[in-house]
Formats: sequence, structure tokens, C-alpha cells
Amino acid sequence: MVATFWRAAAIAALALLAGFLLSLVLRPSPTAPAPELPGFYLSKTDPAAPDLSFLDQDGQPRTFADYRGRVLVVFFGFVRCPDVCPTRLFELAQVVKGLGPARDRVQVLLATLDPERDVPEVLKGYVAAFDPGFGGLTGTPDQMATLAQRFYVAWRKAPLGADYTIDHSAATYLVDATGRRVYVAGSDTTDKQLFAALGVLASQEIP
Repeated sequence: MVATFWRAAAIAALALLAGFLLSLVLRPSPTAPAPELPGFYLSKTDPAAPDLSFLDQDGQPRTFADYRGRVLVVFFGFVRCPDVCPTRLFELAQVVKGLGPARDRVQVLLATLDPERDVPEVLKGYVAAFDPGFGGLTGTPDQMATLAQRFYVAWRKAPLGADYTIDHSAATYLVDATGRRVYVAGSDTTDKQLFAALGVLASQEIP
């Protein structure tokens, strides 16, 4: 019985270590803190890459180039997420609401990690419940996996009884209005810092 206990403990420890190493490999890869946006890091992600394509919440083909001129707030999650996703979307709705006129230059997008279930009409109804102006990104499993990989998102499909759920990291990404620079929030970035960062990015002139 003792041997069984220690064997189970060893397996659990190895699983935790594997998860930790996975998070190190797939976590957002910042180059350095962004002094112009306290609480954020400048990421190596290139959202202008031509192979990053997807569908929006209306089922229309999109790339990030289509959103040029607006600051994007991108969060990866899924509609059936029980806690992290609805909490973050509620927080984002409160932040965006306080931007005033600058709100028109900011677009919040939920990029689904569960495209098989989160088809455009499902995404549209879900994000609109938080804010009518929010949008969603979906597509084929390969398209969304590529998108998540380019943003260094750690995620996996996990069994849940006869069904499944999605385990995922919960970083918030900002894409500036030129569509070329991506900032990622730190683990301790506050909503006040997010509000300030959106104000700065939304006020920048587009060359």
C-alpha cells in the first residue's frame, strides 16, 4: 500500500512538472517590458502574418489586417469555460465602458480554443451578452491552433467525463492600431493598467 501511494505521488509530481515545462515553452514570449505601457510586455508575435486567418462572429473570413485602425484586445478561451473566460470578459466590458469616445477605436475579440463547438452564431451570442460591441474569432481546428501557437497560448483539450473541457492560459493581448505590435499583459497587470494602456494605444496616430 505504501509503495502504491509513493508511485501515485511520483506520477502526480511528474504530471505537475510536465505542465510546468509546457507552460514555459508555450507561455507568451515577451522581448522586454514595454516602458510606454506599464504592466505589459512587447511580444514577438506577428499578427500581420498572412497565414493567420479565421472567421469572425458573423462567419466572415478575416485576418488581423481587417481590423487595422482599431486597437485589439484579444483573449483566448471558449464559450463553455466555467469561470476564467466569463470573469475576464466581464472585466474587459467594464474597462472598455470607461474609455468614453476612445471606445470606438477599441475592439475586444474572444478567440476560441474550441472551434468545433464555438461556431460563429454561438460566439456571437456569447460575447454580445457581455458587450454588444465585442467580437469573436473561430475557424477550423487547424486555423485556431495556429493562431494560438503564434500568440504562445498554452492550452489542451482535457477529458471531462463523457465530454471534454479546455485547459488554457489566460493572458490578455493588445494589438496596436497598425496591426503589427502585440503587447501581452503580465501576471500581475491590473485593470487600471489595462485601461491606461488602451487609452495610450487608442490615441496614437496611424502612420
